[in-house]
Amino acid sequence: MLKRVENLEDDTLGFEAVGEVTGEDYEKTLIPALEEALKKYDKINFLYLIGDNFKSFDLKAMYDDSMVGVKHFFDFNKIAVVTNKDWIKNPTKAFDTENLQEAIKCLQQKRRANIHVELLKDEGIVILEPTKPLNQKDFEYVNSIVNPYLEQHKELKGVIIRTKQFPGWDSLASIKAHFEFIKTHHEKTKKLAFVTDSSLITAFEHIAKFVVHPEVKEFDYNQLEEAIEWVKN
Repeated sequence: MLKRVENLEDDTLGFEAVGEVTGEDYEKTLIPALEEALKKYDKINFLYLIGDNFKSFDLKAMYDDSMVGVKHFFDFNKIAVVTNKDWIKNPTKAFDTENLQEAIKCLQQKRRANIHVELLKDEGIVILEPTKPLNQKDFEYVNSIVNPYLEQHKELKGVIIRTKQFPGWDSLASIKAHFEFIKTHHEKTKKLAFVTDSSLITAFEHIAKFVVHPEVKEFDYNQLEEAIEWVKN
């Protein structure tokens, strides 16, 4: 059977193989959970624990495992296999079972993004601070934090964009990803605050007042607290 590993981050899916694992376990347990997770996240982390209670895979399970790998090859951010079975460990560079927590920590370490994201859950506010030219992966990272909140709360009180000088984007594809993010989220956001000394952001603020749903206001870069209070009230 396949047993779900609990208490992982929302973007991390984990299973423990116990006894004999069958194709039915994949089709009724693992695959539906994987497809459900991918509705929320562009990419997920995956933990597979094959411990001392594991006995064997049947042929259908081995086939399904390979098909999941092929079909979802680009849907995984990180994968960690945890086992003491040499026939699994040697070709996969797996973690030993006594290092399970190390494997989980490795999976859940956030990559260094070009944008810092802070979600104030109690206030329903997201603070975005770009530090380097933005790329497509940065918007996947933002989505991985914002979308689960919206699944539960339906809307944000506000988004605060804070940058002394906006660093721009690294490609046209990144600009497209940025506008896709705006298109997807602007109707779920009550207020939008720009906290900046950037003339580029100031220009964008005037455009935003006409093309996006939230109430829009600009603050100086050192007025973050004032911006938070404006969004809250």
